[in-house]
Amino acid sequence: MDNVIEILCNVKKEIYLRIKELSDITIQKQLWLNQDNNTGEISSYTELMCTLYDDLDFHSFAKKGIIVVNNEEITDGKMSKALLKEMQILDNMLQAYNAPGDDSSVLVDSAWHKITHQASVVVNLWNKDSRWAGFAVQPN
Repeated sequence: MDNVIEILCNVKKEIYLRIKELSDITIQKQLWLNQDNNTGEISSYTELMCTLYDDLDFHSFAKKGIIVVNNEEITDGKMSKALLKEMQILDNMLQAYNAPGDDSSVLVDSAWHKITHQASVVVNLWNKDSRWAGFAVQPN
């Protein structure tokens, strides 16, 4: 059971960090274009989307608040309805988004700015939800 909780915590943390990246154009410029990058990290629009959807199965997480591990659905059941709703909106926006080209083009796209705003809504709700703040899962 402890291993499942640890996996859940780690996946939630990674999803949170990717949504945090989504929520901040300045961070995206640092990571994607290497502008004033003092983080020691690099990323791109493509890498961000692949991490969210291929590695972390963000769609399932946003849809039901679940994480799939070894073909088994797990959840701590603690995501608020408001957070789940806003995450679903973000997921729908990301699924519908057609990137206009390279990372520079994405960063100036008005549709991308709407996605970035929605991601900030999710981050703010996540941080305010005492059950999810700090993305840690407490065992029942």
